[in-house]
Amino acid sequence: MTLWGQETVLPALVRQGRGEKNDLLPRCTAWGNHGLLVHGASLRENGGLEALQDSCPSGVQVRYWEHAGGEPTVEQVDDLREAAHDHGATWIAAVGGGSVLDLGKACAGLALAPQPTAAYHAAGPPETPALPFAAVPTTAGTGSEATKVAVLTNPLTGVKKALRRQEMLARLVILDADCLKGAPAESMRNAGFDALTQALESLMSTGATWFTTQLAGQGLALLAESLEAALADTGSEAAEQLLLGSFLTGMAFANSRLGVVHGLAHPLGARFSIPHGHVCGLCLPLALEFNREAAPKGLQTAKEALGGKDALAFVRALADRLTLDNPLQGKTISDAGPFINEVLASGSTAHNPRPVSAEDVRFLVRALGLTING
Repeated sequence: MTLWGQETVLPALVRQGRGEKNDLLPRCTAWGNHGLLVHGASLRENGGLEALQDSCPSGVQVRYWEHAGGEPTVEQVDDLREAAHDHGATWIAAVGGGSVLDLGKACAGLALAPQPTAAYHAAGPPETPALPFAAVPTTAGTGSEATKVAVLTNPLTGVKKALRRQEMLARLVILDADCLKGAPAESMRNAGFDALTQALESLMSTGATWFTTQLAGQGLALLAESLEAALADTGSEAAEQLLLGSFLTGMAFANSRLGVVHGLAHPLGARFSIPHGHVCGLCLPLALEFNREAAPKGLQTAKEALGGKDALAFVRALADRLTLDNPLQGKTISDAGPFINEVLASGSTAHNPRPVSAEDVRFLVRALGLTING
């Protein structure tokens, strides 16, 4: 195993601690006095938006853009880019869950680009300059604050995939556990399964290094220790551990890549409109079983991080305790060819420790309770 990869991707500055979110806008002014801040409805509803507005330095003009919900689309990024252009924004900040962070990140990366977002989603990012981006996660699980990736869906084609650009990496990340207070339990649970998946897939990935293994192993330990306690009390110390664990796994998979769970999760989520973390939680036990013989070192590290527990047994027991239902059961994938091609073309699938064939995809999909036709 190499020490670390040829390229290591990390945010420029990370601030951690309760109350740190109130320093977001003052820090962003280093990039100019006109900014755009993306947020979700919950930030407005819980008073967090008002607190941010009160922290805005005099003379700084910030346009606030509220995400209506759901997973991000190329059309929403276009709307954001237009808002940033009209406002003359010189920086973009995002305070929210993974969808909000991905929207803000994509806007920052494409703000100065000439073509619609769909063009870059299909063919790759532009070479135009990007705007500085700051991220404040309000859920613990996606790891989006640590990556150069924005996962977007094109509603016209039905394709859900990642847009990657080095310039989209956050220049400022703020980890403030106060942002998790009052988060919906289902969202927290789904985000937790996303983070657990990222930790375990990073450990098993063919791109794993000593560096990513340290991050993923420590992240997994923190997630396993804190998820249920944080769900019971979002204002507890466990919430701080959960947030840090998610961030560590985000840095890990940003450098190691993932595996077949994420190869499956994107096309499944796009077709059936099921939250990403929920789909990951359903696919993870199947992938752990599928990869057991191919990733002994990664799974041994996982076992050590889990205090001697087998990763597959741990995940299954946790899913039972947190009542992770299976909304995919009984549904049908009617476009088998395009679906299988999406899974096999995924960069995540390419880094799975065990090679994945078309027949393997069919097997895994059927194991989820789905019918696949065509």
